[in-house]
This record gives sequence, structure tokens and C-alpha cells, in this order.
Amino acid sequence: MFESAKTRHSDVPFDVVPEEMQQEIWHMIFMRPMKGLALTSPQRFHFFKNRMDHSLSVVHSQEEPYFSDSISAPYVEAYEAIKFPTIMYVYDDGDELLMTLNKISV
Repeated sequence: MFESAKTRHSDVPFDVVPEEMQQEIWHMIFMRPMKGLALTSPQRFHFFKNRMDHSLSVVHSQEEPYFSDSISAPYVEAYEAIKFPTIMYVYDDGDELLMTLNKISV
């Protein structure tokens, strides 16, 4: 699951989650197996924006086997006006990978 050679598709608009951030999220997914954890579908990404210290935290998690990991960093000025979604999902349907804001029943 979640092999980097699979076709990737995102239906998340770049004004909701910028293209650069979507690319970083793909990278986070593909790095996870190198840390010794099998990935299952869906992968979840929660966004937390702190306007006080101009930082953005992204929590990456899955249900089974459960894990949760996060990264926080100052965000670039261009992200100031963006209202990031609360959650975003990445699914592996066997043939391709889909990044979406919608929870899909599988």
C-alpha cells in the first residue's frame, strides 16, 4: 500500500492546501514505511494553525495499526490568509492514491 510509483491524484484545491504543502504531505506518506510502519488506507492529516506565533502543525495519523506523528513549523507569509481544512485524507484504492477532503466509505 502507498507505493510511490502509483498514480497520485488530488481533488484538494491549491487555495485550500497549497501545492507545495500537498507535495510535502506526499513525502510524509512515503517516508513513513522507512520508519518501520505499514500504512493502511486512509491516511489522515489534521491541520492546526496558530496565528499568534505564525506556525502550522500537521498531525499525520492512521487507525490500524494506530500511529500519530506531527510536525510544526513557522508558515510562510503566503499562508497567512489560507483557512486550512480541519482534516484531509489520502486513500490507496489499489491502483492510485487520492488526496481528498472527503471521508470515503471503503
